[in-house]
Amino acid sequence: MANYKKEIRSSNDTSDDYVRTWRAFHNSICWARFGLHDPCPMLPLTPTKVMVLGSVFKASGYRATKNYLSAVKRLHIIEGNSWTEQLVVAGQGFKASTERGIGPGKQSCPLPWGKMTAADLDSHLAADRFPVKPNVCVVLFVFFFMREAECATAEFADLRIDMASQFIVLNMSVSKNDPRAIGCERKWGCVCVGPPCSRTCPFHAAVELTTYLKDRFGKRVLEAGFPLFPNAHGEQVPAETMLEMIISIATLLGEPLLNKAGRNRIGKHTWRAMAAILMGEVGVDVYKIRMMGRWNCSVVIHYTRDAPITDMASDFVQAKAARDHHKQRGQVDASCTKIRKVVEGTMD
Repeated sequence: MANYKKEIRSSNDTSDDYVRTWRAFHNSICWARFGLHDPCPMLPLTPTKVMVLGSVFKASGYRATKNYLSAVKRLHIIEGNSWTEQLVVAGQGFKASTERGIGPGKQSCPLPWGKMTAADLDSHLAADRFPVKPNVCVVLFVFFFMREAECATAEFADLRIDMASQFIVLNMSVSKNDPRAIGCERKWGCVCVGPPCSRTCPFHAAVELTTYLKDRFGKRVLEAGFPLFPNAHGEQVPAETMLEMIISIATLLGEPLLNKAGRNRIGKHTWRAMAAILMGEVGVDVYKIRMMGRWNCSVVIHYTRDAPITDMASDFVQAKAARDHHKQRGQVDASCTKIRKVVEGTMD
């Protein structure tokens, strides 16, 4: 029974945090102003309570407010209360009002792929707290659309390498869109066009990383839970340090850390933003990018919105060359037709 209850929610479920925030707001309200007894219990929910809390969330600028209501609704029902039609209407109003006019969400900005792969990250990020071999680690972070928490929790056993077929498979065991905590696998092959390069190819990056880890840590890599991206001591790198690594790379590349509004440009999803743009620039279908990134929303459109027009000059040249070739081919075909008619007429 204990194991059953443990597996009801995923390990990274944040429902308790949503309830905690709701409760804090509820307890800070003077409910007597709304004709209710003070102190007023949080449950059962009523249309008035939902409306008042909704106004607090809206005034506080909260996003994804439906998650807070869903978490408290769950408690409401668990305690034996009915979710009446009045509460259904109140919930719809809560969602509509709190989400209206909030504008686009704050998204992590990407780092320039070319500059990053050309930089000597192994030398500049040599501190023991950072992952070893950062030059190849970042390639895997990007190609597998990894969040900072996934970078931190990935294990050596999660990666499989097929040397004969030159492809790798990574089990993505942590995902906020994976409520059943089942995980999923993503596969990459060699993408090298010329000589093998671990700075730009996920397959060769994985080979170089695993070879290095085996040489440095020996049989420890076979122990249960050994991290795929360990620090210099063979220990798991915390998610906070993974984020610090992203910021350090941005600083090294000369990228601004803040936008015009003073908000952080670089964040937990920077690797994912880089991956979406990199794939979009080379023409990978947006639907495939969405599947690879495990997105269940349209955020991939936000990241790839400029990808098709990043190199309009090259696109123009290629399009013009294709058109000229087509026109020239048409002229050649017309000339061949005339010649054929002349030859046929002469033979007759």
